[in-house]
Amino acid sequence: MKKTSVISLALALCLLLSLLAGCGGTGTQTGSDNPPASAASGAEASAAEAVPEQEPEAAAPAEAGSKQEPAEEPVEAEPVYEKVEVVLPITDGGETISMYLLLPPFITAMVERPNDLTVLGELEKRTGLTFDITPGNYIDGQTDVNLLIAGGTYPDIINHADLYAGGIDAAVNEEIIIDLKDHILNEMPNLLASLKAYDADVIKQITTDSGYIPYFPELYKDPYVDNFALEVRKDLMEENNLEIPETYEELHDVLAALHNATGMQLGFNKEGFEQTLLAGFNLKPAGNTGGFLVVDGEVRYPGVEDGMYEYLQMVRDWFAEGIIYSDFVSYESFMQNSALTAGNTLFGGGGANAQTMQEAQMNGIELMALPYPRKNPGDEIKVYGQGIVSRCAAWSVSTQCSDENLDLICQLVDYIFSDEGTLLFNYGVEGEAFRYNESGEPEWTELVTEYTGGTTTAAMIYATGTPAEYLPGIYDSHKFDYGYNDAMREVEEMILTASTGEYDYPIGADNRISSEDLLRAAGMLSDLNTYVSTTVLSWIHGQTELNDRTWQEYVDACYAMNLQDIIDIYQEGYDVFMAE
Repeated sequence: MKKTSVISLALALCLLLSLLAGCGGTGTQTGSDNPPASAASGAEASAAEAVPEQEPEAAAPAEAGSKQEPAEEPVEAEPVYEKVEVVLPITDGGETISMYLLLPPFITAMVERPNDLTVLGELEKRTGLTFDITPGNYIDGQTDVNLLIAGGTYPDIINHADLYAGGIDAAVNEEIIIDLKDHILNEMPNLLASLKAYDADVIKQITTDSGYIPYFPELYKDPYVDNFALEVRKDLMEENNLEIPETYEELHDVLAALHNATGMQLGFNKEGFEQTLLAGFNLKPAGNTGGFLVVDGEVRYPGVEDGMYEYLQMVRDWFAEGIIYSDFVSYESFMQNSALTAGNTLFGGGGANAQTMQEAQMNGIELMALPYPRKNPGDEIKVYGQGIVSRCAAWSVSTQCSDENLDLICQLVDYIFSDEGTLLFNYGVEGEAFRYNESGEPEWTELVTEYTGGTTTAAMIYATGTPAEYLPGIYDSHKFDYGYNDAMREVEEMILTASTGEYDYPIGADNRISSEDLLRAAGMLSDLNTYVSTTVLSWIHGQTELNDRTWQEYVDACYAMNLQDIIDIYQEGYDVFMAE
């Protein structure tokens, strides 16, 4: 039997008080797109409707000759969205919620069953629910999710339903999952308050082209900027008396000096698009959704921009000099970071952050971050500046979930988004995985910090760490910062503040593209990406000559492969999104 919730009590109490007082009042009417600040405000509006309407007083006549000014329309204030305490347990009947969760295989190999992961087991204990969990493979999630859906029998909760081949809008239209928008906006004050806590309109970002919110999200506590830094060995910089470079020309001289002194090389992205080097040209890696740019309202594909030509000429020359790692196409990013932090192959690399510096420090190597290079001193960087709030489409609810279980799931998720649930989501159980320090902040215990398999693995088992996209909630990406020194904090600040983000394709704008157009664009992009990647790598390696003629032939070939159609699709999504 379910417990009476705080929301229900607040509704009843406010209604009773209003009726006893015998006073009316005009409650602000709010639709699903502009929900009430809390359950209490909704109760006051209901109470007001129950009081008979009073006759308005007659207006005083205007003085002769006076000009009647039109009354100003009152500006409706934004409601205050506040979190509420959730009464636990949610149920004392032990109802079962079935779930399909994508879990890292190295984690499932370390526990007998997913419920043994602290966050899941503790949620069962606190809420009174029982979880019947079927694990899928996080690494091959797209295949596993589509196999599940093809089977036709769905659990109550499907993790990452956005991996469905037809798209998440189609999953709603084909009655695989349900639209959760009304539940989120009207029944879940903690989740709603969490969504409203950011400067960005997160509700707009996660609403699909059809107007659905088809999942409960996992959010970042602080907006995550998808940017990295170029880092080099600090000891080698000092031994060779090298100054911090500002421009590409100065960076070249630093990298050449390091290579000549050590024989080591610069780590490089295997696709040929090194993000930290592209930023100064105000470009992103070509070939994916995030790679589109918007300049003065016009969507652009970076792979054919003039700046890309300059970039490719530069890295081609650097590769020919031996500055760039000779076998970079065989190196995944994690392999680059491993080589960099071990200090035996690479003297530097892009795609690094404070965590990379921390790992290197554990190996006795000190790294330093370099400012983003620019073509000219003082040039502004306008890409990779957006803060991402929604980390993933964590839980969708299937159409085979009963109304009773849907109600329980909404209460469960709202608890996870409460302050208490957020602490559990990130740090696990007090006295086990974390304790409070003198400042009243949570910090890891030795159970996590001294775990032989590393802190990330320990946090996955005893709390929720990266990768952990199998639960909705608020992810605190700074929970591993406890060991950071000043240099590590400085690189985090540099990553956050390096760019204005003016040219970034807005987060959520691709949600305004229909599933059909997205699939059509994806098919065309797949062929285009193969051509772009093959051509770019052949130029960098010097296998094919790069000059004005071959560049123009390449640009023409891109447009012949439906590039303009792809741009038009993303332009339409952008225009619709910005007009809302």
